[in-house]
Amino acid sequence: MPGKDGCAGERLRYVAVQLLNSDGRPDMARLQQQLDLATVQLRQEQSDGLTGLAALLAAQMSERRRHEEAAARANAQWLEQQRRADELAAKLDALRLIEQSMADKAQKKKIQP
Repeated sequence: MPGKDGCAGERLRYVAVQLLNSDGRPDMARLQQQLDLATVQLRQEQSDGLTGLAALLAAQMSERRRHEEAAARANAQWLEQQRRADELAAKLDALRLIEQSMADKAQKKKIQP
């Protein structure tokens, strides 16, 4: 990670490499911080050479966050549906036990003289 004195190009390169690294989930807050610092440096240096890259990386990070949020929502919905399915299965099992108990009682009454 670029230090406090790192140039905008180093920061943008770091962000790009981290975003492209598919082995793990990058620390998006740290990447946003680096991107923000690079953007400020580019404004101060009046440099247009890397502003397009900075904008592209900002869009990529925004898209990644959007996808991560959608995945988290989908996962939460799936967990809720699984919980409901488990509850319904437990209720169905309880009804089966009640039905079996009632059938056993009816059978005992028929057997007794």
